[in-house]
Amino acid sequence: MRRSPSSWLVALACAGVAVPLAAQTSGDLTTGGAAFLLVPVGARASAMGQTGVAAFGTGEAAFWNPAGLALLPESEVGLHYAKTFASDNTVLSGYLASPMLGVVGLAAYLVDYGAQDIIPGVSPVPTGSIRPLNLELLASYAGTLGKALSLGVNYKLIQLRVACSGDCTGFELANGTTQAVDVGLQYGRGTASGLRVGVAVRQAGPDLQLANASQADPLPTTVAVGAAYSVKLHTPPGPEPASARVPPEPENPC
Repeated sequence: MRRSPSSWLVALACAGVAVPLAAQTSGDLTTGGAAFLLVPVGARASAMGQTGVAAFGTGEAAFWNPAGLALLPESEVGLHYAKTFASDNTVLSGYLASPMLGVVGLAAYLVDYGAQDIIPGVSPVPTGSIRPLNLELLASYAGTLGKALSLGVNYKLIQLRVACSGDCTGFELANGTTQAVDVGLQYGRGTASGLRVGVAVRQAGPDLQLANASQADPLPTTVAVGAAYSVKLHTPPGPEPASARVPPEPENPC
């Protein structure tokens, strides 16, 4: 696992916003088989809110703004786990960093909603169980353009699967697959002090179709913009550099 070499304080500018694309505003972006794409991935980026679109240097950036992968200081393997009121979420990722070629990597994101018993009619005895699952597979590439601009792209395979055990007769198992892309840019002077601005288009792709076109769920396609400001700290002598990180207050509405 990678250890962060950061030795500077990040004071986040309160300038993060994410809005749905106009083509998606007619649908409900918070329900359906693709709603899991709105769940934050990674503790650091979650704490940063929408300013996570300007975050860089860790594998979490793939889920917020793939351009942030471009400044990954070394290759990284990551495991994230979160238990929510609705599901267990697990992410396994790996990224290979090359000073000449940029950063390439893969990630798998599994959302498990748990087993639900099937009880036919008035009988109290379940005949089987179903287990709804969401799966997202990402292939990422990021690189730098000049000294200040970073570009990143994700290709995504997105699935909703309903697994069955026992007798599921009469129960419609909805399964669907779609594809999407993320494209992101960041502007800032490497890892030095100063302002870093990010913008990303996320989840751009066709609807997740379960049975027919009328039952398709639109992907929550959004445009996100955010900024972060870094300030160098004095580093006292010692084997480990001093570092601090200050995220914005969660209740701050801006």
